[in-house]
Amino acid sequence: MNQPPWEQEKIILHTQNLLYSYQHWTGKLLLGTDGLPEEISYQLFEVPFAVVSHGTEADPIFNYGNRKALEQWELTWEEFTQMR
Repeated sequence: MNQPPWEQEKIILHTQNLLYSYQHWTGKLLLGTDGLPEEISYQLFEVPFAVVSHGTEADPIFNYGNRKALEQWELTWEEFTQMR
């Protein structure tokens, strides 16, 4: 059984890092952080604007794209998270 991205433990943790990093660097909240980490992960996946991130490799690979990003790129989660 494949879990949706927002239910995967590593994505839940990644969501927390994304939100912390955004607030750290911009001084603004991207999304409220009230609630369980699993709920926040789902909320970020469903916001009405694209949220993407990539790794720190020499040729970075996308490691997160919420539903809006996947729709805009017309890719599945698996395709998006293999894209450079």
